[in-house]
Amino acid sequence: MAHAPFFSIIVPVYNQQQGISKTLQSLVGQTFNNLEIIIINDGSTDDSLAICEAFASTDPRIRIVNKPNEGLPFARKSGLETAKGEYIHNLDGGDYVEHDAYECLSKAIIEGGNPDILVFRFKYVTTSGKDLPSKPYPATIRTTEDMMRHILTTMQYNSVWQYVYRRDLSDNIAFCKDLTLKEDLYYTIQLLNAADSLSIINDVLYCYVVDDASMANSKFTLRSLESLEKADALVEEFLRKNNMEQSFDYEILAMRLQSYALAVLGGLTWLIKDKKPEFDKAFKKYPCLKKTGEIRRIYKLLKAQEVGLLSPIIAYYKMKGKIRQ
Repeated sequence: MAHAPFFSIIVPVYNQQQGISKTLQSLVGQTFNNLEIIIINDGSTDDSLAICEAFASTDPRIRIVNKPNEGLPFARKSGLETAKGEYIHNLDGGDYVEHDAYECLSKAIIEGGNPDILVFRFKYVTTSGKDLPSKPYPATIRTTEDMMRHILTTMQYNSVWQYVYRRDLSDNIAFCKDLTLKEDLYYTIQLLNAADSLSIINDVLYCYVVDDASMANSKFTLRSLESLEKADALVEEFLRKNNMEQSFDYEILAMRLQSYALAVLGGLTWLIKDKKPEFDKAFKKYPCLKKTGEIRRIYKLLKAQEVGLLSPIIAYYKMKGKIRQ
């Protein structure tokens, strides 16, 4: 390409031979052409690389970076080191975008006065053929700080692929390859803090593919919990270094409790008793946390524990699929 591309699309790929063709087809078929597609082959051992090479042989906008497997955060890091575009978008291998996604984004950037970061809606697409669009963004979110507070409190909108951002915002992003869950949270909070302007697009542009069988069979483990706690600690340390710890006290507590709620609903029900003192302390300090996100379900379980009904309530939740077996 003679000129720098407007968008750099970073696509990490690891053993995704089943879905990567649809991902790449959605990119090469875009109505907006001024983009580069950077595929990070993160040590795939299946036919993913061959599929990517076939696409690259017919489209000069595609570049492939081969590297040893180090996980999603470092795959994205490699993509950033390669990117030349003015704006960055991270598209996870296996997912795809609407055919006019980058045309919509380019128009929004021009009409919005070149904002630092843009966020857009998405839809869940299941392998059984169902799709569910995400809800419009709350009108209360107007600034990057508003978005940071909302993310930490609710764990909504924390996925990196929901954002397009100026490339220079990533100059000081720190990565941690030990994270297997919540890795996007650490990345997104750093991005939002570095940005001065935010543009919200209520169009559905991204398709997040959910494997029904994988979701049903996935198990929440102690390693999963450790990743959640590690990500929370990294975010808290980041806020502390930027002198934001006190002003984000409520959000930090909510973030921790949301992680424990996710772990409990994922099957680690022993955490209800183990973390009860932490929940009680947080509820005393901020009573409204009882009604926040998934924390409200844990509050109900804690009340059930007080009257000796925890075990039957957990059994009922498992039967209904609200807690994984």
